[in-house]
Amino acid sequence: KLETLHALMHLQPKAAQHVLWRFTKYYEDPEVLRMTAGDLLKEVSTQMDRCTQEDKPTQLMVYSGHDTTVMPVLKALSLWDGSWPPFAAEIRLELWKVTEGHSVDTWRVRAVGNQVGDGVALFCSLRDFQLRVQQVASGAGPILPPNLWCPEE
Repeated sequence: KLETLHALMHLQPKAAQHVLWRFTKYYEDPEVLRMTAGDLLKEVSTQMDRCTQEDKPTQLMVYSGHDTTVMPVLKALSLWDGSWPPFAAEIRLELWKVTEGHSVDTWRVRAVGNQVGDGVALFCSLRDFQLRVQQVASGAGPILPPNLWCPEE
């Protein structure tokens, strides 16, 4: 029995690698990405839009999921590096109001967390974020543009 156990332990990394490869292939399919990340991202996008229109918007919303939630969300937002998220992985999507020039407000989405950009905060416009969410939620083909995010300014 000990020999069998050692043989199985030897197979574990290969099995994990194969499962990760399968998930990577699944998330390349726009319909699978829609089913795994679309509803959650639509909810986040809707809440962000609501915050831009309210005088006293909600300050914090928390969503919880599993590794199989984190991976497609990262993939949908072009933030996934292809590795399996560690235990207690986190993604924070923050809505920032930026005043530019003569009191012209723009809204930006900031992505940060232990699964994003090697710990570097990344930004995109709220409009670009919403367009990406619409693409994912519709399941309509490849996710474009592939590079949505810019480093923190």
